[in-house]
Amino acid sequence: MLKHQKSITVSPEVMVYELHNILISEGISPALPAFGIVSNSGKKTLELIGVAVFKSDKLVGFLDREESKYFCFASDKVDKGVLTEKMSPENQMSDITLEVFKSKTEVKPTYSNGKLAMDIKIRTVASIAEIGTSINYISKKWREQLKKKAEESMKTSVEKLIKKVQNEYNSDIFGFGRIVKANMPSLWKQIGQDWDNLFKTLEVNVNVDIT
Repeated sequence: MLKHQKSITVSPEVMVYELHNILISEGISPALPAFGIVSNSGKKTLELIGVAVFKSDKLVGFLDREESKYFCFASDKVDKGVLTEKMSPENQMSDITLEVFKSKTEVKPTYSNGKLAMDIKIRTVASIAEIGTSINYISKKWREQLKKKAEESMKTSVEKLIKKVQNEYNSDIFGFGRIVKANMPSLWKQIGQDWDNLFKTLEVNVNVDIT
């Protein structure tokens, strides 16, 4: 099911060795594919419903399919996928579907004046797959507006997701701590033991560029 749904990016595929490495590492907690039992034509069947959030080895909550998609973008786990953007120019409400060809996410820690922050840069290449309006979004004028709106939407969605995980689960499924440890080992020695408290209020800056 995970392999078949790679094209729409619902949940990350996690190998057993990856889970093992996460469990023995500092500064990261597991996020695993979550399945639910749903009714389909009167029969019960399994469906991929999103992501299960763990804190260390304990299940603490779930992300739905939409939240899971943005978790994949934030964590550089997007192979391909679909983004739907609502546009309303000239009083014409419409959905525009973008097909993602590739996406790359870079996460870097910054430390200044005693304050730690994370900078996330998401670079995505997509095409216009479906247009539900007579407006020509392929033209340069409308394409630039679509680009701006799609970038704003992804930025907002990723920021909202990170805040939810910080406030509701306080579980570093993004691996921010592990990135700090790798890039700033001396700083990690000072703050690592207090990472649970620091993660809750960690400032995260998100930058999105969709081509």
